[in-house]
Formats: sequence, structure tokens, C-alpha cells
Amino acid sequence: MNIEIVEKNGTRYLIINGVKIFSSVESGDEVLEVAMSEGVDAVVVPSEAVSLLFFDLKTRVAGEILQKFTLYHIRLAVTGDFSNIPSDSLRAFMVESNRQGSIVFVDSIEAAFEKLR
Repeated sequence: MNIEIVEKNGTRYLIINGVKIFSSVESGDEVLEVAMSEGVDAVVVPSEAVSLLFFDLKTRVAGEILQKFTLYHIRLAVTGDFSNIPSDSLRAFMVESNRQGSIVFVDSIEAAFEKLR
């Protein structure tokens, strides 16, 4: 896993690049373990590093992973262009997640830093 730790405005972020993650609940657990061992407040992942299974709500991968992130108080941002999401249910899921604020889907890493601080 290619990771970088960044601190901005008193918040520590784990930024993950270069690998496909969240293909299963177990891969979400691995990310959580790294986040907790690094003592970060939030994880930021570009959408191209996220498995397509995560975005298929029928698999329940996203729901279970996000529930664990919430349980352990680790915030998560997935960054990318979500303007062409064909699924109404996925779009509604993202809107609701953004409204709650601990799991967000935003267009850039800067927006992630702003939303999760």
C-alpha cells in the first residue's frame, strides 16, 4: 500500500495511492488498521484507487466498510469526478454521506482536507 501522512490544520491524514483498495470488507479492515497504527484522524483515497465493487451498493462492501470507519471514528474521503454516476441509489448514498460528514465524496484532495478538518 502506497501511503503518505500529511498534517494540515492539526488534522492528520493518511493518503493512499497506487493500489486498488476496498474490494472487500477485509481490505477495508486493513486500511483501518494502518490508519489506527499511524494515529491519523482521516483517510483520503482517490476514486481510481477504489475497487469498483465498493461502488456497487448491491455488494454491501461500501456500507460495511463505512460502518467500521464510523465505529472507529476514522473519517474517510474518496476524491474524484462523480458527476457521471449512473446509479440513482449510489448518487443518493453519496449525498447522504456528504451530509453526515464523516464519510465524504469530493472532487479534490483540497476539498477533502476542508471537509474533514
